[in-house]
Amino acid sequence: MTTNKMKYARIERERRFLLHKLPDGLTERPFTLITDYYLPHTRLRLRRMTDESGAVTALKLTQKFSPTAVPTTHTTITNTYLNQTEYKLLSQLGGHILIKRRYRFPNAGYTFSIDLFDGDLAGLIVAEIEAKTDADLEAVPLPAWAVVEITEEIFFTGGNLATATPAQLQAKLTAYGI
Repeated sequence: MTTNKMKYARIERERRFLLHKLPDGLTERPFTLITDYYLPHTRLRLRRMTDESGAVTALKLTQKFSPTAVPTTHTTITNTYLNQTEYKLLSQLGGHILIKRRYRFPNAGYTFSIDLFDGDLAGLIVAEIEAKTDADLEAVPLPAWAVVEITEEIFFTGGNLATATPAQLQAKLTAYGI
């Protein structure tokens, strides 16, 4: 895919880590409740973000995919921000649901996003970190509170998690000693 065809897309550079438990004091911090609907057989995700009070902070339609010619730390992402009417219309398409609480966690000079999953994925905790350059991303050490890096584990991507069963998740967590 050439750059001209990706005029509105951007490269998202991120690494993901699996956690055994939330870092101390994190649940006392503000969070964002994220409800994602992954539209079946597409690369599209409908996202609703609310703050702790339930006020909507963002509604968006996202296309996210990993081109095969780039490192696994890279995904191509395009966001379209929606109004309430557009979101309501698109939500009628249904999809595989994923619900999580996202906490911002500054630690050792970096700011991580830590997702605490709900529903069928309760017990799953994943930290993410993004960077503007590959060098900045590579410089991030494995956090002391993380079990293992899971950036290359396709199972732990949102689209896959949205269709994972509790048994599949438990098998993966058990493999990492969680």
